[in-house]
Amino acid sequence: MDDGPFHGTAVAPVDGREPSQKLAVFNGFVLEVFDPFEAGVSPVVQLRDQSGAVRWAIQADGHKSGDVQSVRFEGSRRGFTRSGTVEATVQWTYGQEYSVWHITGDGDLRDYWFSW
Repeated sequence: MDDGPFHGTAVAPVDGREPSQKLAVFNGFVLEVFDPFEAGVSPVVQLRDQSGAVRWAIQADGHKSGDVQSVRFEGSRRGFTRSGTVEATVQWTYGQEYSVWHITGDGDLRDYWFSW
């Protein structure tokens, strides 16, 4: 992976708005993506647990605030380690790139990376 690790910027959970994308991942978690609300900000990515509560929500920035235009998750897998991986495609300052997000079995975001 060429760019990262990234951790995003914590934001308030998004409620009352339909996500641009939802993806069920391991352990009953669901990732939600909300495309940017306005110019100059990155998408919000949040993780909901089995009860529907938001565990975390971040502005999915790369190197700087607002440099990511879109995130689209493609699939996930849970390995033998305590963390799972979620694959995505991101559109950002440097074009369209492959992305890997590391999320623990407990639902914590460890980090995410971009690679061309």
